[in-house]
Amino acid sequence: MLRKFPQYADIMEQSAKIPGAQFTRIEDTRFRFNHARVAGALTRSWSLPEPLCEAISCRHEFGLAEQNALPPKPPGPKFVAFGVLAEQMSALHANQGLCPDWASADRFVLRTLGTGADDIVALNEDLLSAAA
Repeated sequence: MLRKFPQYADIMEQSAKIPGAQFTRIEDTRFRFNHARVAGALTRSWSLPEPLCEAISCRHEFGLAEQNALPPKPPGPKFVAFGVLAEQMSALHANQGLCPDWASADRFVLRTLGTGADDIVALNEDLLSAAA
């Protein structure tokens, strides 16, 4: 997006502090496109399975995923929940604390994946051990 929209750098600084759904709405308003749709298009070009591509495109719409209300073909709540969890694991691994979406998505992720907060901590510890 930086190559196509040089002014994108101005809002990139805000991205770490703004929940993803809000950030993608800002992108859509300013550029009529957002990073999640770019990522979805990229995964399609790699011929990844369509449900995964849709989940990536809708990554920040976990509220709609929970209601199974994503048009035109919902990727399924588990795909979206896993995407949020992956971002949170990445943030923890980089010692960044909570990712911007976690505060509003944690219950959705835990309920959808049938896991608990302690399991997330244990998973993070396992990932850190494996990376060492």
